[in-house]
Amino acid sequence: IAEYSYWLTAGRGVLSIGQVITGRVDDRLERRYQAERMLRETISKEGLEAFPAVVIDDDLLEGVKALLQCHGVGSIRLNTVLLGWSDDVEEFERFTDVLRLAARLRRNVVVIKREGQREPWSVPPGDVHIWWHGGRNGPLLLILAHLLAQNTEFRQRRVRVIHVVQDESARAEAHEHLIEVTRRSRVDAEPVTLVYDSLHEAVVNTSRSAALVLYGFQPPEKGTHIQFFQDIEVLTDGLPDVLLVYAAQELDIDS
Repeated sequence: IAEYSYWLTAGRGVLSIGQVITGRVDDRLERRYQAERMLRETISKEGLEAFPAVVIDDDLLEGVKALLQCHGVGSIRLNTVLLGWSDDVEEFERFTDVLRLAARLRRNVVVIKREGQREPWSVPPGDVHIWWHGGRNGPLLLILAHLLAQNTEFRQRRVRVIHVVQDESARAEAHEHLIEVTRRSRVDAEPVTLVYDSLHEAVVNTSRSAALVLYGFQPPEKGTHIQFFQDIEVLTDGLPDVLLVYAAQELDIDS
């Protein structure tokens, strides 16, 4: 998160590419016009069905708040925020402030964490791995995997829903639960239950050759951003593209 803050927000198929410019309105009006023009050019170049939204505010969080509350089409309001992972430790506190703000405003949050450089729309070989912990994030992980499967690049990719237990005696019951979850969700996915003492070891050993990893998270409490940053960096070290997913509210897995 710098002076220019980009994210995608969506609601019922409506996509907005938003940007916050920090500073006084009178001093930033020309920059706002330039930013909106650049966003329109990007949307056209990438063939996106989206509209640009640029806000000027003295405070970054107030600008984000304005975008999340006010932008939409008619009665449709934005329900999901898509952000890129910030690997700048000095800026990470502000990044987690945005995560908490989106959560308080009851917006789903998806954070993209990419490793390496390649063409923006290219997809590496491999499966799609969902790391299942249940709870509120689980249904949204399944919904995102289902939506990905509608894309031609992912249509032929296997989706695996993976759960870890620490004791072999708990494996059978946990696996039956996972089978039931995937059946009810009607997502074409393979349930996988693993026995590992370390979640990090399980994730790295299992998903390093995946095309995409989906993993649920909770926005960190104020003052815990450094630990959150370190935990995610360790957990995803050596992995391909990762989607970190937070669900703002309960979703019905049967709907």
